[in-house]
Amino acid sequence: MNRATWPPRARRACLRKLLLLWLMDTVNILTTYLSAPAAPPLPEQGLALVDRAVDVFRMAERTSAELAAGTDTRTVWPLRRGRTPDPPTDRPL
Repeated sequence: MNRATWPPRARRACLRKLLLLWLMDTVNILTTYLSAPAAPPLPEQGLALVDRAVDVFRMAERTSAELAAGTDTRTVWPLRRGRTPDPPTDRPL
């Protein structure tokens, strides 16, 4: 079945699951980098992530709170991507 033909509720549920998976993966990767031994050195992306750990955890907390509160996923997703969300509609995602 093509996602474009999914009912709006199913599309939002799928995006919610994607956001949860992305959130869990982000926290898992960051905690792995934070607990890594000093040798061998972290990759450049790992160092950049560790340098912004507080910002990443704040983003994770905000996203988690929004999802727990039932915030429309069409609002949450663009915000995590650094974009202003479009007004919610029942158009395809």
